[in-house]
Amino acid sequence: MGEPLVSVIVPVYNTQLYVERAVHSILNQTYKNIEVILVNDESTDDSEQVCKALKKKDQRIRYFSQVHQGVSAARNNGIRQANGTYLLFCDSDDFFSEMLVERVVTEFKHKNCDMVHFSCKSSDEELYPSSYVNEEFLEQKEVLLRYFNDSSIFRNMYSCCYGAYKSDIIKNNNLVFNEKLVLGEDGLFTLEYLMYCHSIKFISDELYIYVQDFDDRKSATAKMNQISYNEYELLCIYLKTISDKWDMQLTEEEKVKVYGSCYDKLIGRLVRLAAYPPFRSVKKNIRLLDAVINNSYVSMAGDYYRTKRKTDSQQIPKLMKKRKAILVWLMLRSKRKNYYKLYGKKKFGKSIWKDDDIVEYKVK
Repeated sequence: MGEPLVSVIVPVYNTQLYVERAVHSILNQTYKNIEVILVNDESTDDSEQVCKALKKKDQRIRYFSQVHQGVSAARNNGIRQANGTYLLFCDSDDFFSEMLVERVVTEFKHKNCDMVHFSCKSSDEELYPSSYVNEEFLEQKEVLLRYFNDSSIFRNMYSCCYGAYKSDIIKNNNLVFNEKLVLGEDGLFTLEYLMYCHSIKFISDELYIYVQDFDDRKSATAKMNQISYNEYELLCIYLKTISDKWDMQLTEEEKVKVYGSCYDKLIGRLVRLAAYPPFRSVKKNIRLLDAVINNSYVSMAGDYYRTKRKTDSQQIPKLMKKRKAILVWLMLRSKRKNYYKLYGKKKFGKSIWKDDDIVEYKVK
């Protein structure tokens, strides 16, 4: 029996200068039974010509194009086209270490795991820090219990590019990237995939290289650092995803670790919302906050919340449980000066949803 085919999905959008580097890093892997699926998301530069030229040089490359819909749609297109036993994702301006695929296949075969995650090396730590994980083999439940408590696991699983997946798990469970999101679609995809795993292997080696060594991406990263995304919205989605699948399987103590820790992160994101409010109307902010507080999953998670630090507010979670949105908003706003000292003043506020525009505002 031959070696399993590995599909590497590469969404392409206006990366004519860099996509060849990404593709060569995949083709030059020590493991050779690979197909590279290039999905051009209607690039406006010469990316299409570069991709077609690459395809002519190596029969392992397959090329597809689509009307511009975003990276999630391109990845979903790639998933539909993939023939491999295992799937990986590579952004067209990043690249793989030459041992990445071999290491992944070895772990899948020898550990009989359902997902492999590896460390990421950033080319510029100041703009984007590297993502490291410890060398571990963990059962699904252990990953879930540590998901919101272990920052290395949370940050690593926030990107689909730092992991490898079984094609049959994705396709049998109709897993796709949410095309309505502009942020967090990676983390949501990996979390939803985790729901169908038995075990996960984490590799400490830096096998994926994230690059910011060109002006366009540096500018985009710098602008992103000025934007405050409303990540509390993501945490509400995460709560629903976990609760719908796992609630009956968790003990009360485990719910404190999972739901309570997610609630703790949610409070932090709500402090960020109050520090960098993306709407000009205070009433609209309070209505938005009221909707979060009254979310049934958020309300449930609040029952399992326990303070973790001496500096944690005692009043905010109490007021949230009593659903006093106006008082919660005032308490959150009172923390903004300390937040500015830690994280600076942002210029923009933005929803995670594609249809919502960036809103400029003044931080006082």
